[in-house]
Amino acid sequence: MNRSYHKISSTRKYGFTLLELLAVIGIMVLIVGISYPLFQIYQETVGVKKGLQILNQTISLAKNKTITKKVIHYLYFGTNEETKQAYLAIYMENTGNQTLEINQGNNGEGQAVDLTDGPPVPLPKYVGFFTDVSIFKLNPPYLGFLPESGLLMPPGIQLTNKEKFMDDPKGNADLGLIYPVQSPYKCIYIKLGRQRGGIDEAVFDKCPGSGETR
Repeated sequence: MNRSYHKISSTRKYGFTLLELLAVIGIMVLIVGISYPLFQIYQETVGVKKGLQILNQTISLAKNKTITKKVIHYLYFGTNEETKQAYLAIYMENTGNQTLEINQGNNGEGQAVDLTDGPPVPLPKYVGFFTDVSIFKLNPPYLGFLPESGLLMPPGIQLTNKEKFMDDPKGNADLGLIYPVQSPYKCIYIKLGRQRGGIDEAVFDKCPGSGETR
């Protein structure tokens, strides 16, 4: 007996139902909602730390220029009023071009200095200066460097000692970087050292309320 077998093929179309699509979209929205705040905190942390790195490099650059040219240099902390971009600029004393007035005494007398060796160095986007600290009690805010490579602080501005700074970095910082400018959340408080002529300590912490940036 011959038996013949016939393969019966059945076709079925596969796809997602509307309910399944809505479930997938809901899960994706939930993941994004959870991840975005974490990403924002990460971005703030990276921005401020990058600003600290740029500040440290620019301080070293200003010191090297001071030693090489044997002329006092100044590191100026500024903000572009139009773009709100914070930046660092190195000025050199006694060049003859009066582009910035550095106040060096309580009698109001100043020293005319000139921007030197390239354009200003911008800080990362949204990173600004924490202004409720000693450097920003000067107008304009700056640091001065002596040819002997020591850090020159202007009259009336005392460098924070380590003990006071570690107990209360927010109240005893010499300088600070803050992110973002409009609604501060992350901040690095910085203590500068007269002997080393640079950054001695840096504490990463939450910032005070908004409106304290420059």
